[in-house]
Amino acid sequence: MSDRRPRGSAAPKEARSKVFNIISAFAIAIILWAYVVGQVNPTVTDVVRAVPVQLLNMDTLTSRGLTLSGETEFAVDVVVEGSRSDLAALKKGSVIAEANLFGYGLGENSIPVDVEIPSGLTLQEVRSSRVTVTIEELVGSARSIEVDLQGSLPSGYELGEIVTTPREVTVSGPRSYVESVASLEVSVEAASLSTSGSTQTLALTPLDREGEPVEGVTLSADSVEFYTELWRVKALPYQVQIEGELDENETLVVKTSADSILVKGPQELLAGISEIKSKPLHLDGIASEAAVETEPELPEGIALADNATVPSVSISVQSVQELRFSFQTKDVETEDLAETLRAEIADAELLVTAKGSSSVISALTQDDVRLALDLNGLEAGVYQVPLRIDCRADLIEIGVSPTHLEVTLTEAGAGAEAPAAAQ
Repeated sequence: MSDRRPRGSAAPKEARSKVFNIISAFAIAIILWAYVVGQVNPTVTDVVRAVPVQLLNMDTLTSRGLTLSGETEFAVDVVVEGSRSDLAALKKGSVIAEANLFGYGLGENSIPVDVEIPSGLTLQEVRSSRVTVTIEELVGSARSIEVDLQGSLPSGYELGEIVTTPREVTVSGPRSYVESVASLEVSVEAASLSTSGSTQTLALTPLDREGEPVEGVTLSADSVEFYTELWRVKALPYQVQIEGELDENETLVVKTSADSILVKGPQELLAGISEIKSKPLHLDGIASEAAVETEPELPEGIALADNATVPSVSISVQSVQELRFSFQTKDVETEDLAETLRAEIADAELLVTAKGSSSVISALTQDDVRLALDLNGLEAGVYQVPLRIDCRADLIEIGVSPTHLEVTLTEAGAGAEAPAAAQ
């Protein structure tokens, strides 16, 4: 009996073995893949921190005359899920956060944040999911330029006329910011200035009323061309000019708060000016008394000093009154009589007539009037000497009758005392 197997019996067995091997390999691959995915490269979550938020459509605000104020830079934390390998390859710049400003208006607005992440990752959370922005009117306003002087100027000198190019600068930005700008300031070193003048390019700083810098605004020019000279300071007499007519029996009493005024200018100009006059004041409408502010007429090239006070004036229209006093020759004083001479004044009745405003005349007394004879240079002899009247009051007119007195001058004699000066 033969032990040979029938042909073809091994083929099905080999086929089954091959299929089994394939299935086994596939199963092992699945197991290995599951192991790799689950153990070697698992799904995890991660936080991408401080992703900057891009604000979209800012131009639409500007076109509507609006702008942002307050905080304009925002960041969010983004929680993502993905394989460990994908997260390891994730770059911060590939996570994009955006907030769209389109359609929002004045006031405080809460805007959602949209986040884009690379494919293969899942967005889990955005912290915070909204940003709050404040929208205001976009305005512009011109501001003058002020000088912050660093250091001290030479004594008796101040800054002259200041010329800047441009003369004014426009401040633009949110309304509340622009309104908080009180001035634009340039800083100037005193040592850089001279009487001949100097030009400098200086940076501008917007300041609030407390002198603190204001952020969040833009300037039409960041710097200016600055020119000035050092001017001399000088006190000059101040003359108040008054126009108008008074009745014959009226007079004007004018009292100024100061007789001089501080001005400044180039040395060569000041040397040719002897006084400063006020602009004319008109008497129209002044019935009795009025306090009036004056305005100086300043010559070209001359300005008020920095700390100058313009004198004010008190104007009073008063009636003219007359007052008479009687004097004797014993009341007359002699002046500059030579020591070797004796003076004898002829007896006479003296009548002094004073005219002035009612306020001055009412306060005038005989003690305010002094009569004197000037005997300077006279030798022995008989003379008609004019009487001089001295009065402390501000009178319109004062006179004496007679106007001259007869004076006899004689030698004093040996051992004799010279007459008293009042004789």
